[in-house]
This record gives sequence, C-alpha cells and structure tokens, in this order.
Amino acid sequence: MRARQRLFGAALPVAIALAASGSLALAFARGGGADPAAEPPRPTASASAATPAGDAGAPQAPGRELVVAKRFTESLASARLDAPKAAELDALLAPHWRRLRPPFVKVPGDLARFVSSFSLRTSEKEEQHSVTTTGSGSGSGSGAWRPDVRLWNMNEGSFDQRESIVLPAPATVTFPVELPEGARVTFGAGTANASRKTLLFRVLFTPSSGPAPEPCLQRVPPERARLWTDVACDLSASSGASGTLAFSVTPVEPLADEAPRRRRTLGADAGAAEDAVLEGAGQSPVALLGQPLLWQSARAAKVPYNVLWIVVDALRPDAVAALHDDARDAHMAAAELPPLEALLPKLPGLMPSLDALAKRGVVFRTASSAASWTRPGTLAMLGGARSSELGIETKSWILDAGAVTRFYASAPPLLPLLLRGHGVTANAFVNNYFLVGYTPIGIDMGFEQVVDHRYRTRDTAEITQSAVQFLEARGDTRFFAFVNYNSPHDPYDPPAEMLARVPEPPVGPKDPVVRRYLAECAKDDAAIGELMATLDRRGLRERTLVVVTADHGETLSLAHQGKSNDGIPVRFHHSASNFEETTRIPILLSLPGVLPAGVAVDARVRSTDIAPTVLEVLGLERPAKMSGTSLLALAKGAREPEPRVAVTEGRGTRSLVFGDWHYLVQDPEASRDGGPGFAGKEHIFDLAADPGERRDLSRQSPERVAELRARLAAAMQNVAPAGSVEAPLKKDELPYLHVRFVGAGRVRRVSGHVKIDHGRVEELVPVGVGADAFRRTADGFEVTLDTAPNEGVGFELLTSPPAADIAWSFTADGQAIGPSAAFGGPFGVTKRGLEAGLRGDRAREAVRAVRFPEIDPRRDEGVFVTRDRGAAFTREGAAGEGAAEMARMLREWGYANGSGASQK
Repeated sequence: MRARQRLFGAALPVAIALAASGSLALAFARGGGADPAAEPPRPTASASAATPAGDAGAPQAPGRELVVAKRFTESLASARLDAPKAAELDALLAPHWRRLRPPFVKVPGDLARFVSSFSLRTSEKEEQHSVTTTGSGSGSGSGAWRPDVRLWNMNEGSFDQRESIVLPAPATVTFPVELPEGARVTFGAGTANASRKTLLFRVLFTPSSGPAPEPCLQRVPPERARLWTDVACDLSASSGASGTLAFSVTPVEPLADEAPRRRRTLGADAGAAEDAVLEGAGQSPVALLGQPLLWQSARAAKVPYNVLWIVVDALRPDAVAALHDDARDAHMAAAELPPLEALLPKLPGLMPSLDALAKRGVVFRTASSAASWTRPGTLAMLGGARSSELGIETKSWILDAGAVTRFYASAPPLLPLLLRGHGVTANAFVNNYFLVGYTPIGIDMGFEQVVDHRYRTRDTAEITQSAVQFLEARGDTRFFAFVNYNSPHDPYDPPAEMLARVPEPPVGPKDPVVRRYLAECAKDDAAIGELMATLDRRGLRERTLVVVTADHGETLSLAHQGKSNDGIPVRFHHSASNFEETTRIPILLSLPGVLPAGVAVDARVRSTDIAPTVLEVLGLERPAKMSGTSLLALAKGAREPEPRVAVTEGRGTRSLVFGDWHYLVQDPEASRDGGPGFAGKEHIFDLAADPGERRDLSRQSPERVAELRARLAAAMQNVAPAGSVEAPLKKDELPYLHVRFVGAGRVRRVSGHVKIDHGRVEELVPVGVGADAFRRTADGFEVTLDTAPNEGVGFELLTSPPAADIAWSFTADGQAIGPSAAFGGPFGVTKRGLEAGLRGDRAREAVRAVRFPEIDPRRDEGVFVTRDRGAAFTREGAAGEGAAEMARMLREWGYANGSGASQK
C-alpha cells in the first residue's frame, strides 16, 4: 500500500491552529471532533466547590489549574547546548555519588551526561549510627552493625533529590517553545560542588517577533552552594508567542552582602564527600537546574483531581479505631485460640485524625500488602502489581544490577510515571532509603523529586514541614504528592505525650513495647492531621484524593518469636515473617462528593488494588501490567462473586489468604530458630479458629495444603484456578479497538500479525470480511483479507485487560504499511508509531474517538484505527454536514486521511 502524497504539507500548523479556534466549534460538534477522555467520577451536587488560592494568595477561577506543559529534562533532544567546559563534567561530578541518570527520562547520545537525578544534602550535617541486629523478645538488642553508606544509604540527614539538567558553568541551554496560556517556568537553582563564586541563573524568552520580556534572574551565592533555591518565572504576558527559552548560568564575583560559604560537615566515618573534596582552585562550578518545568493554565485539567498518598510504615489497621469491626473483634476474642497481640484493642481517641478522615471517606478493613517489607511493598502499591511481577525479587536486600536494568527498560506501570504523562508533578516526602536508585538496595520509582528526611525520631516533623510547604506553594497546580512516615517502625521511641495517649491495661495492651508501638502510630496520626488542615486551609480537600495506607503491618504477637538468618527478630519486626498481622494494612480513601463518606468495606482487597483505583477516580485507564483491580465499585456498594486472592511476598516467603485459610510457603534457608511457622516448609492456619496463627495445621490437612498450594501457583500467574467464578465483563462499558483497511478503490491483499502483550483476545469481530480471515495464535491472531472498493473492512477487538499493549505489522500486496499510511483518532490523522501497534496510555489516548472518522474508500488508502467505550461508539463514519465538511477540509489541507491528489 503506497504512502499517501500530501498537498500543502506546510499547512499542518495552520490546521492545528484552526482546529484550536472557536470558528470550528460547530463543525466539531456535528462531526464528532476532539474526543473527550474517559469521564472520571465527579462531585455530587451537594459537594462544595473549593477554589484553591494561587501561589500569591489570589484565588484561582473554578476549574483552572496549572499543569505541566513541558519537562525540560525530557526535551534536551530539541535543545541547543553551549557548554565550553563540557569535557570537565565527568571529573567534576566524580566525588558526588548520590546521583543517578534518570532511568525513565530518554535523552539521546552524549546529551545523557547532562541529565541526572541529583540529591543534595539539605541538612547542615549527616551522621552515621550503628544499627541493632540482634535482640530478645522484649525488643531490646545487644548487637550492632555500622552500615556502609554507599551501599545502604542509611546516614541520618535530609536529602533533596531532583531530576536535573547539569551544566558546567558557564553554559547555556536553549529550547524552542511556544508559550502556553498562563506560562510559568519553575526550577530549583543549585550547585553540585562547592564554589567561591556566585552563580547567576538567567532565564530569557526570546520571541520569534516582537520585543522580549525582561529576563528572570536568580543569584546563588557561595553560602547557598550545594543547596536548592526555588525559582519561579512568570511568562504569562508572552502567552501564545513562539520563540526560544534559554537557561544560562554564569559564575560572577559575590556581592558584598553575599556571605562567605560555611563549610558543611559530616559526622565521623559518614563516608560522603566533604566540601574540601568538592572544591578546588580553578574548578568550574557545576550548576543544577532541578526539576525544570514549563506550566500552562488549563480551564479543565485532563486529570481532574490531585492525589495526596500517605504511607505510614508498619501501620497495622487495628491500631486505628475506625478500622475495627466490633463483631469481628468479638469473634476473634472468642476463638478457640485467642489471638493475643495479633489483635490490638480498639482505642478511640488514639488516632483522631484518621478516625475523622474515615468519617469523610471509605475504609477497607480487610486489606493485605503485597509484601512483608518496605521495598517490595512500596513498589507493589505504586506499580499496581507484585514486586516479582515487575521483575524485582523480594528475598535479597541488595539488588542484582541486571535485574534493575531490565526493570527500568520494561516500562513498569508506576503511578508517578503514568501521572507525569498527563501534566501532573510527582513529588515524594519520605523517610524511605529504598525509594532512590543510586545505591544497590534502592530503586527509582518514577518520582521527579524525592525529599528524604532520614532520622530516628525527628523525621515525622521534617517530612510534615516539607509536605506542608509543598501543598502551600502548589495549591494551584495539579500534583501527586507521596508522603511516607516511618514512626511505627523499630526502634519505638515515641514522645511522652503520645505514650500518655495509650490507655493503661486492661483497656490498653499490657506489653510495654506494644504500647510504645501504638504511641508511635499516634505521633504520625497527628502529622496527618496537619496535612489535612493544610488541604482545608488551601481549599484543596474537594480537589484532592487522599489515600492512607501502609507498606506492611508489624509482628507484635507473643506467639511469633524467632530470628531470621541475618539476626532480625521476628517479633516487633516484619521482613522475617509473613503472618497475617505482619501483612494486613489499612486502606482509607477520601474525596468528598466523589467517594461515599463513612463507609466501611469488609471484602478482602490488596495493596496492588490502590493504584488502579486512583487511575479510575482520575478517569485514566489501568495499564495491562497492573494486576490489581480498582476498589471503586466496592466502595460504592458492589459485591464480587468471589473474594480477591491476596498474595504476599517476603524475604524467602510467600503466602496466600483465601477465605479463612492462610497458606505460607518458605525457603528453609530464609529463617531459623523457631516459633510456629518456622519448623517446616509449608504451613496453613485456620484464621476462624486460630486468628492469631498459633497452630500450624499442615500435617493434619494435606488435602487443604495441596488445594492452597495450587491456588498460590495460579495466583502467582494471575490466572483463576479450576472452579473459580469470574465476574462477567461489562462489554458495553469497555473500550473496543476499531481497525479498518482501505485501498483507494482497489482490491489489495492485506496480511499481518497482531500480538497482545500481557493479555489475551477477549472478543474479535470481523467487519466486511468472513471469520476465516482470522486465525488465532498463542499471543494474538493473524489476519489475511482483501480490501473492498466501496467500504472499509477490518475488525473490532476487545482485549483482556482492555489496556493491554498491542503490537502489529501489516502489509498490502506484500509491501509494509508504513507510518504515512497509518491514521488514527476522530479525524483520521497520521500518528507516530501507529503502523507498529498501540502501546502505552498516550498512544491509546491519541486514537480515542466516539465515532469513526469519515473515510472515502475510493480515495483513501491505509489503515485507520480508533478506540472507544463500547456502546457510545458510532460504528460507521461521523454523521452530519459538519463532519463531512471537516473531513473534506482536513483532506484538502493534507493533514488527515487522504489529500485527494488524484482527484485534482
């Protein structure tokens, strides 16, 4: 099939400009023009309309937010770089080890040297402490270990990592731009090394015609070396203008009032580079443009809500009064084997912030984490799939470099990355050294900024302060903020006022360590209250989906003693065991007017279900690689035919909860010494009779062991075992893919192979051809058909999951159908990559349409692709004079399907 010729090739920008103007509104309305995105849940009429204030305190107009129009770190391929000292860069950066080339930012060739995820220490000092490695059942320890900081990254201090453009000064990087409405540029001005010079950062927009606005200037004096200085440049007066945007950095002499640099010190044996190492006579300063963004003002942002995702490390659901079910508690207390500390008492008033939030949202009282320790637990919740599914095994502390490289190359379905693709910023405020990828124990999870406050006790206050400052400053932007607290994690060292909140026995727990654990929970609850107060103060509560959860639970029961092979006690820890008390987590969701208020769901759910829920609430599609399932229907009262199967991965353990049974399988080399659950390889517990998991029934019930073993094997492959009931697909609500072939009035033999990645064909409907044109294969199907002179022929396809990536290659009369003959979307315009398939959210969005474009089979030639939501789709061409006129205009411009060259 020959590529179509195009008339008026230079008219493409004109066509785009006209399509954006109001003069074509009538044609769009009649002709099914720009297709709306999937409709997210919206506030009910009773919900109050919040109006967040802008950064300067002026209220934003309803429905207007700033969204990211361009990430400059991702745009270097189109930039001009002038860096005379570029050859020095690698040597200048060598002493700074807290950096990583961003694995998800694609920068071509040698330009990759100038992009880095760069972490600057924001605390005055960092200190290295020894870590307790052995202990008794009381939680005290006697052994100590001093970790290698470049391996374990466990020094106390505060660190702010940002995806950055790195420039050896003096240097200039210039981008072609068209400034959008409400244009604003923001970035963090920083330096990688110590300097005796002041660095002058300059942002200059030069329009293609007309006068240039004043440049935006920021001085970074020596005292601010190796720190971030946030910069905002208002370019809204030049909105709509095309030209260039230049970031330049020049070393200049400090002014008299710019104080000399203070030497920033480290504790003994901290292992990081000191200022003396990072500075030298005549050394070029290395400038950093941290998280450089171009913002635009959107009347209706594609993503309708912000997301504030709060994680409290090791928070058990029974620490929160609102997550207790009185009837379930009574049943557990009356069980044949009492649960001991596997069930904590209900303590109203201990965590008032979460109790209040529960009244404004939905709580899931029976939720399991996909992992029993932090790194796989965090990865699973953000990726919507278990860590092993995503390619990262869960047994080893130190990751295999090859596995990490493969993970980065696999396009993992990480929520921060997905939201970044829709104009949302992704920022994390944490105490979680697994969340950065520059050491062998951590992994980059797609955040463009990670502020890490790594302290034993003061981390909660530091994290809260950073998160509150972010919310105050970003009240008019669309954001995803990930806040990760760490207080209820060994060692337990709560403030006295929080310990006083825990009632004395018999109302409160007897064990003093359990009491301290609960006091630590109360400490983080107070911090969450500050975040909620900030949302209210900024008018963001009705615009922000709040998620509260944990990466795993905590083992507190006296019945669960023992030690792991690396000396970690089982009790008062988590990674060494896989009991239900270790893996149960809270899940709380709140978005007033969209999610119901004061609802409790008892159906079993998983941490991998949270990310798909967030996507559905935001009106975005769940990627096929996410094995989790949205919780939105359950939150609104739906019931499912069977319980969800919960699988948890640990350090050498896996477990499955199905109904009242808990099955654990364990690598015998992973643990020793021990209590129940550590005497053999397979164990099962009857949670109804033994809610504290004190009695292993594997020897008495081999048939049950075999059944649960099979269920775990099926669950690890994400397939339903024999006899399972699967909920029917509501096909009228699912997106079908519509593919048509035309041959410009001639009969052409079309053939090809369609491959479904991480999915299967759910339904395949021939259009204009017989069923014998298709032959199913193991990974999809093959197609062989002839085009028709007077109609488009092809197929309609529904995959399971609907967002599965699809690869194809088609030929016509033996010649490959190339990119110039592959058309998509409501107007039938060429789409980059469409000739090879449909991969990723952006590609699926690009071909979304509520009706098929106008096709003239006598003139048009190629393959046409659209994607819809089932029943809403008009199968044949768009109806109405407006649609026909739009199709004719686009063809004549050479922009859409068919120039009509042969008819001229």
